[in-house]
Amino acid sequence: MNRIAKASCIILACSLAVCSSPVKKAVIDPSLPHLSVTLTFNADAYNSILLKKIYPTYAIWVRDPASGETRTIYVTGKAGKNSWMFADERPSAAPVWSGTGGRAADVDSVTSATPSGETFTHEWQVPEALRGKKLEIFIEANIAFDYNEHFPKDAPKDSPAFSDVNGQPSLVWRARIEDASKDAAVTPALIGHGHVLGKDHEIDADLSRITTAKNIFGYVKLAYSAGGKK
Repeated sequence: MNRIAKASCIILACSLAVCSSPVKKAVIDPSLPHLSVTLTFNADAYNSILLKKIYPTYAIWVRDPASGETRTIYVTGKAGKNSWMFADERPSAAPVWSGTGGRAADVDSVTSATPSGETFTHEWQVPEALRGKKLEIFIEANIAFDYNEHFPKDAPKDSPAFSDVNGQPSLVWRARIEDASKDAAVTPALIGHGHVLGKDHEIDADLSRITTAKNIFGYVKLAYSAGGKK
């Protein structure tokens, strides 16, 4: 099977997996602190020969900057369980999230297929250990085969531009909740990208070689509720 055919099979298989497994909906107590992260998928920017729309691999997690403690809010199924069609692993899919130790946690409780449709909201109850604290919320997203002039499909393996099946690297957005006693609406900012081959877990702030990957999401918004509502 040649590389193009293999890529098409991977995309088709991933699409079928998306359609077959619903996203878990969290049960939220509005009287307690909670977060909602709303994403609009810019799927029309990623059409393929076989499919009308392609949806990203992504992860959402929270970090307490004071202690460094992290909690995963959501991760798409294949990234969460590191189980891929035609590949033993794909470290480039969400390398920054995987460095948080999220995969070692109970991924079954936060993992499901990529949502299909234009817009989806992930809701999350802030656990007792993180209530009242400043929080950082991260989103990492990636679409395979997203090549551009800086990461071309035909780049040689010994070239810094080589990305295997990844194309452009995963992108990372961040939002901050500075005052946990007040409701807040925040637009996460794009702060960098992961390693294009997943060789480390760092966030690289240089976005000069990123082009179409910036369009993975058409809209990203985070809403924080301090609770106290019945």
